[in-house]
Amino acid sequence: MSRKTQGLTERYPAQLIVPVVDILVIIASSLLAYWWRFGNLALHERYTLAIAVIALLVVLLNSLLGAYARWRVTRISTLLGRLLVVWLAVAVMATSFIYFAQAAERYSRLWVGSSLLLSFIFSGGVRVAAQLILRKARLKGKARRSVFLVGPGPNLTNVAHGMRASVDIMD
Repeated sequence: MSRKTQGLTERYPAQLIVPVVDILVIIASSLLAYWWRFGNLALHERYTLAIAVIALLVVLLNSLLGAYARWRVTRISTLLGRLLVVWLAVAVMATSFIYFAQAAERYSRLWVGSSLLLSFIFSGGVRVAAQLILRKARLKGKARRSVFLVGPGPNLTNVAHGMRASVDIMD
């Protein structure tokens, strides 16, 4: 397949784009929460460290759960469910770390909670938007993949009908 005919998802796979988007969303959400909580953007270095740790945990857990694998045919509810599990786990880990490190008085609970909530909402919104854009593109005949089936005729017919039915369910 030439580069000219490759689809967007083949040139820029989700495994590369989505982690970067998650990191950018976490940074932006954390800055927004900091501004909302403290009224300025002059982050103390401990908050910068917290943002980096949260971003690292999110990317690591998403990778371990396979959330960055190809998700062109994954239902939106499944994507958001995985995302919720990851964000809840990160919230538990981050707050536990702050508590056990006896640093609770140095971090705003409101900032931690709002940072995690905002980043979950924005990250989920990005995933929903991407799915809807891909779905619309597939309906227009773009972002589809060609399949070459080999085998006995009656079996191929059944497989082809099953594939078309699953595409109709997803779209």
